[in-house]
This record gives sequence, C-alpha cells and structure tokens, in this order.
Amino acid sequence: MIVTEIPIPAIREVGLLLCGERFEMAKLRVDFQEGFAEDEVDVRINGRESLHREGVTTKRMLGLAMTSEVEVPADQTVDVEIELPKKHLSKTISLPPSESVYLGVSVSKGELQFTVSPKAFGYA
Repeated sequence: MIVTEIPIPAIREVGLLLCGERFEMAKLRVDFQEGFAEDEVDVRINGRESLHREGVTTKRMLGLAMTSEVEVPADQTVDVEIELPKKHLSKTISLPPSESVYLGVSVSKGELQFTVSPKAFGYA
C-alpha cells in the first residue's frame, strides 16, 4: 500500500478524491480578539491539535491578538475546542457545515466567549 501526502493548498483548491468521492474543503478562520495577556492557547479541531501558541496578547489598538486559519471539511459539522491551560479555561463550539466561517474568541469576566460570523471581522 502506498500512502501519499497531499499538501493542504492542493486539497483546498481541488478537494480530496477518496474512494470515488470528492470532499470539498472550507476555510475556518479563528481570530483571538479581546482579553488575551501572555496566554498559552491550544486549539483542537474535531479532537486533533491544530494550534499551540504561547505569549498570545491582544493588541489594544486593534482588538486582535492573532489569527489562525485552517482547512476543514465543508460538508461536516466541525467541533472547535479552545483551551487556555494556565487560566484553566476551555470551551468547545460545534460549527455547522459551511464554505467559510469566522470564529472570534475573547476572554471576558474569566470566561471564553465565541462570536461566529459568515464574514471576516474588521479591525482598526
């Protein structure tokens, strides 16, 4: 059996052909917005680690700490878990199938808060 890795950009452009089925990929963009201060951030997509960063801090003039973009199946519900281990915060959201979805994540009053949008967020 030969296993071939397909680069993510190729999957996004043409979809993945597997057993005669074509799987379209969608864009999930996660914007880490207000309330981050030298935080360690872990992101899991459908249970698999997608991102680990330390020192995540909101730039007050922009209201944005960082952005992460990942390709996900366009025809499946996607579970996104955000964890700030040092603050003992964790929250999961299930996002419905979509061509592209934008998830804003903020820390407020000791909790993670999510904002979902079909359009990109704007920053000053």
